Amino acid sequence: MNSLFIFGVFAAVSVVPVLGQSIIVCQQEDKALRIDCLLQPKAHQITTYEFSLSKSGKETLINSNVTGITTDPKYKDKSRVMPLDPYGYRLTMPDFQLNENTTFICKIGSQHQNSGVIEKGKLVTCSAFSVCLHSCSWLLYALLSLPLIQNWGLSSL
Repeated sequence: MNSLFIFGVFAAVSVVPVLGQSIIVCQQEDKALRIDCLLQPKAHQITTYEFSLSKSGKETLINSNVTGITTDPKYKDKSRVMPLDPYGYRLTMPDFQLNENTTFICKIGSQHQNSGVIEKGKLVTCSAFSVCLHSCSWLLYALLSLPLIQNWGLSSL
């Protein structure tokens, strides 16, 4: 019974990082950059989005549906955004080259989220396994801890 409680606490703590994951930056097989912004919009609010990037402390707007905001001409016709189900937006940019360390930023309504610094040459591939491995370090921790938990459970019998 005690080991079951410990395992339950461990599992709950392990899942928390996934629930907080609100931006995923990766490169598709066709070399397009993909940014999934999974922020849930607030109820009864017009859903607006903005995608931008920050290099060397300078933020540049890539794409937005906010009236009156101008995107950088360099990205104007080179990005597209589509809604995700049940909420969020996905930005894709064909043939995007990551030439220096970059932070990607997405905003939905009044909420915003930074990707953290994506280092030059370290953009992960958009496969379910690689994105999960990159963004869910808890998974590796859980898999490595499983034998320990099993042994602990057997020793308490």
